[in-house]
Amino acid sequence: MARVTSSSPAGSAVVNGVGAATFEFVMAMTVTGAVGFRLVSRHARRLPDLAEAVSIAERRAARIGLVAGIGTLLTYGTHLSDLSCYMLGTCLAVLGFGITSYAAGSNEHSALRRAGWALAIAGALSECLVTGARAFETASWSMMLHPVHLLAAGSWLGTLAVLAACTMSPMARSRATRASRTGAHQRLRLAPQSTSQPTLRPPEAELHALWADCLRHLAPLAGGSATTLALTGMISASRHFRVRNPVHALITGEYGQVLIMKLLLVGMVASLGAWNAWHTRRSSIGEPPVWSLAAELTAAVVVVVMAAVLVTLPRAA
Repeated sequence: MARVTSSSPAGSAVVNGVGAATFEFVMAMTVTGAVGFRLVSRHARRLPDLAEAVSIAERRAARIGLVAGIGTLLTYGTHLSDLSCYMLGTCLAVLGFGITSYAAGSNEHSALRRAGWALAIAGALSECLVTGARAFETASWSMMLHPVHLLAAGSWLGTLAVLAACTMSPMARSRATRASRTGAHQRLRLAPQSTSQPTLRPPEAELHALWADCLRHLAPLAGGSATTLALTGMISASRHFRVRNPVHALITGEYGQVLIMKLLLVGMVASLGAWNAWHTRRSSIGEPPVWSLAAELTAAVVVVVMAAVLVTLPRAA
């Protein structure tokens, strides 16, 4: 049997299929992650010391969701049969993120900002809602496995990635510094003259405090998402290994070997996530370990690539 290489037409088709599936998964998970950031930051929005940091991070999360939503719309070019309902839900999410990007950071548009987030949440849940309605009509609940699995992955890994991009990236820190300086100059200009200078909290400290608070509230969401991922993954794997000797197919088959590697990486991501949460709680300023955060996000990206590879592989024979 001839070996399939990346230079052959069959190998190119496999690589293109994996790349397209990876892009689709990343975009969908990022849309869910932007909505997840809104959920995990609801407690920090009520803290006066973090109001400015939350406003900056919220606008950045909405912009990330907007870009991911547009990227998701681009993937529908290869799924023309799904344009009717799924594309409408994605357009709803893009509209919501666009409204939130415009209204975030201004107290005068708080109602508009809340409406934008409501549209974004509805758009992010549209695939599960539409698929659930179809499953109820056809009594075929197995079609719910993929959208629920992808939603759970986005709620955990997507939210973590968006949270890191909004609070720990150098771009987020530089924007927070510029916004803090602008706000400080405005407050000094409007405030009455006094001999004492006001004490301003460094923007890095605000972002670290926001990270710690959001990570604390991400833990239950991540736990529930990980449980959902495990259940839907087990059901999906059982459907793929309906053979006489499933253990042998799991160990020797291509699909089984990739699945084992994916499960090991998921365990690594979960372990690093637990370490990051424990270290952040112990830290007095909420500063996470950069190396373990980078390792967790890198392993999460590899998990998504492995999931894309599984989609392109045939079932166990």
